[in-house]
Amino acid sequence: MKTMIKICGKLAALTAVLLVTAVLVTSCVEPISGFQPPEGMGSVRLIIGNTGRSITPSTANPGFTRFKLSFQPSSGTAIEQDVLVANIGTAINLLPGNYVVTVIGQTGTGVESDPPASTDDPYVDAAVGVSASFTITSGVMNTSVTVPIKPYAYGDGTGNGTFTYTLSLGGLTAVTTGVPATQTPRLIIKSLLGNAYADSDVQAGTVTKQTVSLPSGFYSVEYVLTTANGTARSYDILHIYQGLTSDFPYSFSSGQFVTGGGSIVNPDFGLTDTKPTLTKTVAPTAITDSTIITLSIGATPPANKEVVTITNPELYDSVVWRVAGVVIDDGDGELDDDEFTITAGADSFVDVKDYEVIVIGTISTGANAGVYGTKFVVRINN
Repeated sequence: MKTMIKICGKLAALTAVLLVTAVLVTSCVEPISGFQPPEGMGSVRLIIGNTGRSITPSTANPGFTRFKLSFQPSSGTAIEQDVLVANIGTAINLLPGNYVVTVIGQTGTGVESDPPASTDDPYVDAAVGVSASFTITSGVMNTSVTVPIKPYAYGDGTGNGTFTYTLSLGGLTAVTTGVPATQTPRLIIKSLLGNAYADSDVQAGTVTKQTVSLPSGFYSVEYVLTTANGTARSYDILHIYQGLTSDFPYSFSSGQFVTGGGSIVNPDFGLTDTKPTLTKTVAPTAITDSTIITLSIGATPPANKEVVTITNPELYDSVVWRVAGVVIDDGDGELDDDEFTITAGADSFVDVKDYEVIVIGTISTGANAGVYGTKFVVRINN
């Protein structure tokens, strides 16, 4: 068994934005700033960076407060180092040789009491990455090493993460006729894949950001607002990762909703967000989470009809289509295998309003196990 040697150190965050986040670290040896490392040693500069797209934990800054570093030489003992983000340095001195470094990003402030108190905020492992092998040469300073870092994959992270949300009723007009200004929507959270969270149905506050602690996993989030003129409903997929926060705002509108969502994950983490890929017949044919398909009742094709196709169904163990939160199946006439026919004034689209449609794909096992959604809006006009 390899033993771990712990040394102290400092780290510099060149930027908190994870798409190109840069972090520099120094060891307990006298800090280096443009000077040669001690005799017989070289130094390394770590760049902790990410690319990719998704939507879970927060966007610009994931909230890391400390990094745990473990430098493993090709032979011998590993060197461990805990580094606070606020401690800005420039380099780590190492003896010559070949290394790989494991980086664990942590959230929290490290406050722990005995006995535990409500004010405790311990460090929580939230993301991990491993570098490629690199070489330290005596007298060579600031060897640059990039370490991709991602949240713990589903099944690896067992602790809780946080879901924060803000609901706005400011866009409601005719749809809320006769509804008191204090009308409060419901928030329904249901576990979709592999954790023991009990479904919740709560009265959701508006405008002020609300916070829910959830076990790591995949959830559906449904917002429901019942008015004198009917019920407005939104349905999205939520990804929760250990130690991280997933944030999402919703705005109810007179057209039912302002679009947004699909899978709630983090664009800056480089997560594998295996979203259903959708196309339609009228250009532009690609469908994204911001697409609005506008159709008119009484018109002739293509002005009153569109066909949406999922092009990667083979990736999923199951695929579900929902219109305004309601599941559409093969027996409804609109859905034929992987094609969904939308007709203004018929089937699920009889009223003049906006309809949110979400396509949900579930992968039950493997590295990409999870629940993923692509969402768009169908706008029905007269």
